[in-house]
Amino acid sequence: MMLSRGFRDALQFLGSVRGYSGATLQNYERTGHQFLAFLQERKLEDSVKSFTSDNVLDFCSYMGERGVQANTILNKLFGLSTLARFLMKRKDSKGRALLAENPTLGFDRPQQTTPETKFLYPDELAAFMTAETTGAMALARELFVDTGIRCSEAADANVGDVQEIAGTVYLTIAVKGRRKPGEQPASIPLSAACAERVKDALLQRGMPGPEEPLLVDDHGKRFTRSQLGQAMTRLGARAGIQRMNTSPHKLRHTANVVARQSGVDALTRAQMLNHRSLRTLARYDHLVPGETARGREQARRGLEAYLKTGASK
Repeated sequence: MMLSRGFRDALQFLGSVRGYSGATLQNYERTGHQFLAFLQERKLEDSVKSFTSDNVLDFCSYMGERGVQANTILNKLFGLSTLARFLMKRKDSKGRALLAENPTLGFDRPQQTTPETKFLYPDELAAFMTAETTGAMALARELFVDTGIRCSEAADANVGDVQEIAGTVYLTIAVKGRRKPGEQPASIPLSAACAERVKDALLQRGMPGPEEPLLVDDHGKRFTRSQLGQAMTRLGARAGIQRMNTSPHKLRHTANVVARQSGVDALTRAQMLNHRSLRTLARYDHLVPGETARGREQARRGLEAYLKTGASK
């Protein structure tokens, strides 16, 4: 069986039966294409027989030699492992499994690293929000900073995904990862200010139909995930931000920092970011410069109040 066909069947099954999100399927599809391109470059057959531990290990080495980070290689291995498990359950005409074993196992994997994800400091965020840009880019910027949604979620959003319920405007997005049977999309609330900007932008576009993209480029076309991410990065460079790039993922971290400093509790922030677990939210919590010093002074005042309480007994 052609490996490319097996990958396509696996993606179809994961999406239609297992309920994997579009973003996850796109990630697995990219990984499959990259592995197939690697096999083709080495003049290896497009066959399940080429899906071996040796070839997967060589694929990892190939990526490492080209400077691909360990976490990215691990992500590719995870995707290939999911595709492999599907092929292990499929049978050929003789009733034998298409794949006898998982080729992503049996060798040492790269060590996962946890690099600090940067976020925009207050002065950087102010510069980013006031940088001159077109109306299309301004709406995308507003949506990212207001909601902290993922880049793929913003690129895939349609006009019909914006709905007003009891005076609050929500953006409906697919749940990332594997969905439970019957699980409904997540509804992300927009602030009143952001909702007004969305309404104004749609009015300027002549109120496009519900299946039209919510965010469009300056030519009125839907952004791809890559195009939208690059647009936000270019906007940050235009704002003079040099410490880091302003990718949508960093804007997502920034949105959480702003919400935490505004006093929003952890459970609410997790829901606002469409996280399934509070443990995931922990990776998005960062301290702004000077926050530990202010915390120390606050703790000192608490210590003095605590001692006074004991002395009054």
